[in-house]
Amino acid sequence: QAFSLPLAEAVHLRVGQRLSDEELAHWQFRDAYTRARDLALAYVARRPRSTAEVRRYLRQKGFADEVVERVVARLQELAYLDDREFAAYWVEQRATFRPRGRLALQQELREKGVSEALIRDVLQDVDETAGAWKVLQRYLPRWRHLDWPAYRRKAGALLARRGFSYEVIRATLARGWAELHGTAPDVDTIDEGASDLSEDEGP
Repeated sequence: QAFSLPLAEAVHLRVGQRLSDEELAHWQFRDAYTRARDLALAYVARRPRSTAEVRRYLRQKGFADEVVERVVARLQELAYLDDREFAAYWVEQRATFRPRGRLALQQELREKGVSEALIRDVLQDVDETAGAWKVLQRYLPRWRHLDWPAYRRKAGALLARRGFSYEVIRATLARGWAELHGTAPDVDTIDEGASDLSEDEGP
């Protein structure tokens, strides 16, 4: 049965050498491990990945669990895989380029296979107020002509889709309105239509 081997390992074999079942299994494993390791290294080189992402990727490529776990362990030894660093990177990238609230970040990290304990740790210092304001500022100019109910509906739905908490949304809406009109909205109207905040409406 044919299989590839790195040159450093192949030199130990002779042309036409017959292998026992145990030897064959060993070299087949080494072949699979080497191919999986190289694929995994290329995968994490493109951007940081979680451990679960690497496992899923290699399994999708058809590698056996034993091979996958050996590769994951090796990448962890080399510090190419570290879920804490990955989660911190993910949150930082979101804050810089596409701010999200804690609820959205929590869901994204869960989907990446990050543990609940790590998620709690990396999200405890997230500044939702700053993130929500960064999101809203981008859209404020196009909403200058809206009255309060329309503005509240559009801006609130936008921030809700990004996973910000109700209290953060409420404060950010008032700040945005003041930015546009130089005055805070009537306090009695801020909470009106609160159910609209989850409305699936584009900005």
